Amino acid sequence: MPELPEVETVRQTILPSVTGRQIDMISPLTPGVYLSGGLDASGSIITDVRRRGKYLLLDLIPQDGLHGPLIMLVHLRMTGRLLLRERDETPPRHTHLRLRLTRPDQPDNPIWLDFHDTRRFGRVWLLTADPEGRPVGAPGGYDALGPEPLGPEFSAAWLQGLRDKRKNTSLKAFLLDQTVIAGLGNIYADESLFAAKLAPYQSVGTVSDTQFSQLVDAVRQVLADAVSCQGTSLRDYVDGWNRKGRFQDCLMAYGRAGQPCRICGTVMRKMKLAGRTTCWCPDCQSS
Repeated sequence: MPELPEVETVRQTILPSVTGRQIDMISPLTPGVYLSGGLDASGSIITDVRRRGKYLLLDLIPQDGLHGPLIMLVHLRMTGRLLLRERDETPPRHTHLRLRLTRPDQPDNPIWLDFHDTRRFGRVWLLTADPEGRPVGAPGGYDALGPEPLGPEFSAAWLQGLRDKRKNTSLKAFLLDQTVIAGLGNIYADESLFAAKLAPYQSVGTVSDTQFSQLVDAVRQVLADAVSCQGTSLRDYVDGWNRKGRFQDCLMAYGRAGQPCRICGTVMRKMKLAGRTTCWCPDCQSS
């Protein structure tokens, strides 16, 4: 599943090409993937592309005078992709939604933004925006998202405040909880715990203030490094121009069970935590 670095990379790669363009045509190709709720984005101008956790938000200004600002909310789920195309080619299999985008001063030079999803778990919602720019009626869980890990609200103090409530939760499950931190998944939870030298099975209630500070620093650094590498491409993920990321070459823990630790040489182990395969070094992460 694309996590924060992958979704952020998609945002960064499509932003320059779609901002200021008008949605000239919307073509839903698969029932149930594009959920418009009776709203119509045709003719709307895309003014920005934002990210919240693993969600992408395309801010739209309708031109018909019938609606206020709209938001096209996208969740890629397991195998979703947003792909830019400069030619009107026959879309590949598993393309479920196409947007034709034009510039007012270049109506004959469109581009296409396609939503492609092999497993068809991803969704695109069209929603109204409230005065603060938040989507109204977003799917369950969106409004409960925790702080952005690269933003100022994510801090050791925030995690310390949750310690007593989650004292029996493993650190791995804690990091995967989207109400604790928005955007982390299995890859970057493993990588962050390795960087912080914390055992994934350690209970939250036993984590010291110093260790929480180490964890916050590790999460920030790992995510920043992954974004700079345009994400992790293990199978399905590509950016908005169909290019793979490079962070898979930098992984220290995720998927490395049975291999020697890159730091100490100890054989990496794996176990199931929160229903997810978890990899760690029993020497470096012996907390």
